[in-house]
Amino acid sequence: MTEKISHCYVCDLPITVENVSKEHIIINAAGGRLASKNLLCKKCNNSFGETIDAELARQLNFLSNFLLIKRYDGDPPAIIGTDKETGEKYKMTTEGHLDMKNPTVTFKDHGDHKEVSIAARNKKELVTILNNIKKKYPLFDVENALRQANEAERYLDKPLQFSMIIGGVTVERAVCKCAINYFIEMGGDSKWIKHLIPFIKGEVAKKCVCLFYPSPIYELQDDECFHLLHLVGSLEEGILYCYVDYFNSHKYLVLLSEEYSGPAIEKTYCYNILNQSVIQKRVNLKLTKALVSEALASAVLMDEIKKNLIRSWNIGNKRQHALHMEKLVKNAMEEWHKNHPDVENLSQENMEDFLENVSFKLAKYLSRGISKT
Repeated sequence: MTEKISHCYVCDLPITVENVSKEHIIINAAGGRLASKNLLCKKCNNSFGETIDAELARQLNFLSNFLLIKRYDGDPPAIIGTDKETGEKYKMTTEGHLDMKNPTVTFKDHGDHKEVSIAARNKKELVTILNNIKKKYPLFDVENALRQANEAERYLDKPLQFSMIIGGVTVERAVCKCAINYFIEMGGDSKWIKHLIPFIKGEVAKKCVCLFYPSPIYELQDDECFHLLHLVGSLEEGILYCYVDYFNSHKYLVLLSEEYSGPAIEKTYCYNILNQSVIQKRVNLKLTKALVSEALASAVLMDEIKKNLIRSWNIGNKRQHALHMEKLVKNAMEEWHKNHPDVENLSQENMEDFLENVSFKLAKYLSRGISKT
């Protein structure tokens, strides 16, 4: 029995032990799990990963972060928010922790002396800043400044502004590659997509991908969020297309071929990113060649994009809230054990101390943003 040798569909090189590479059909940066070692050689995979996939990951990173997405290799990068009043920037990690993007150092001149105020993210950073100040002002007392420093944690009591970009030619190339990957992984013949290789490599311009927000084509539960691929090869229409949906908010239509005469295809892949499981979804999307052409030529209404993004954001907000409430109780328990090292379990007698600590933390969290005036 002869084993079939896979070839990289971009460069046509045989995929061997030396150049094999795992290609994530839905990018790992957005929590994708569907992957294959029979699509791209290592060189082509790395090239796309550093260019078009990197831009797609950047555009999806806000939701990857805010929805607490689990990836193969670590957490999504922090996202940057801006205080609209002051312009100060903050970094938010995947667990909702906010930190200044950069430390701040301000000097106030009092004539005979200068007063310095420093906001640093940790002690190591503070020491570095103080030592740099001493280089400029040799009489500056670093040790005294460290003794006066206070470590504090507080909730931000004002909203931050986050920016997000959706679409663009680079991302369209990445989405097209995603659709090609899925088609070939489902057994499709690469001859039907060869004309798209120059497009995904950035060598030619081509209008084969568009943002696409049709009327509801699948059932969506209130707190459900998933990635979805729906591939259709219609012999009646002579077209091959794929609907690509990230987070139920970034939605694209890809025309893979308008001269398709291969086997009839209708395949759907759906991955619930919240509980990390493949689920079954019935997709009702039957497009004609004319409807695909119309979609590619039409502009998407911003209201549709915003509506879908807000829904995903609301789910993320609930998850962030639940996680923080859980962490508050856990931290209160750890603090209680630290203050009572000889007591293994809570008793009725000392339960009041623990509950008081929990209540204080919860009240501080729940009252954030409430005006004190």
